[in-house]
Amino acid sequence: MPDPTQTPGGPLDRRASSRLRLHFGWSWSWGPLAIVLGLLCLVIYGRMSGLDLLRRRQQSELADQQRQTQAALAQSARLRAAAALVAAAGTQALAVRAASGALQVKAYLNPARGAVLIASALPPVGPGRAYQLWLLTPGERPRSGGTFEPGAAGAAVALVPHALHGAVGLAVSVEPVAGSAQPTGAMVLTARPAQP
Repeated sequence: MPDPTQTPGGPLDRRASSRLRLHFGWSWSWGPLAIVLGLLCLVIYGRMSGLDLLRRRQQSELADQQRQTQAALAQSARLRAAAALVAAAGTQALAVRAASGALQVKAYLNPARGAVLIASALPPVGPGRAYQLWLLTPGERPRSGGTFEPGAAGAAVALVPHALHGAVGLAVSVEPVAGSAQPTGAMVLTARPAQP
């Protein structure tokens, strides 16, 4: 008599077939789940990358706004100091001679407090260049009063906020953006006390 456990379709064969189906059943159910999990990971990674990019963009915009605010505050402080110097006792207006008739310039000097030059319609000077203010003292070489760059419409306020030590006039030339020890180009303008 044949052994029922050994015959095809017998209990052993049915158990093996059931195990086989179970094995393939798990394989087929994990495959789509793995794909879904992979896609979910990609979506999460994409969202995280997008959020990181958005955070970096916001930080960059915030840094730009802070720089603009600081520049505006510095400009405001410079304008207040310039106004105070112009209104101070002992400040005199200088006569300005400009190389171009289009320039509109006012210059003021106070030997004890400093000097200020207010200009508009200054032409752009190009990359790597800036305007440099010079203090003119009789019998001496010009001394630097610092560099400046015009803003919108060529407007600029150059301020020397300290005693002038004998300087009686101002001049402006175009120099490298870091400034020069002495003028290297022609003077764009000069400002001296008006002749009586």
